[in-house]
Amino acid sequence: MVQVGGALCETGFMGEPRPARAQTRPQEGRAPATCWHDLRHTFASLLIAGGANITFVSRQLGHSSSQITLSVYAHLLDREEQAERTRQMLQDTLGSVV
Repeated sequence: MVQVGGALCETGFMGEPRPARAQTRPQEGRAPATCWHDLRHTFASLLIAGGANITFVSRQLGHSSSQITLSVYAHLLDREEQAERTRQMLQDTLGSVV
């Protein structure tokens, strides 16, 4: 983040300042602005949703340890685990109805 005039801005891919997401508004008929970090986060989220090992995801992102990846994406792991437990409980309880 850098200070540009009165606005706090994120730096873009090449280090140039760009308006913070809260300040950007998509132009009519155009998709909202997407930065590299958004794509990176989506990539990691898709890997986790697909069942990728957290160590593999951590290495793909270049994190220095899996703990960093876990601290950022733990909410996704919890959601997947809880969804699986719920599916299994419903299957066990209701059998072929589900």
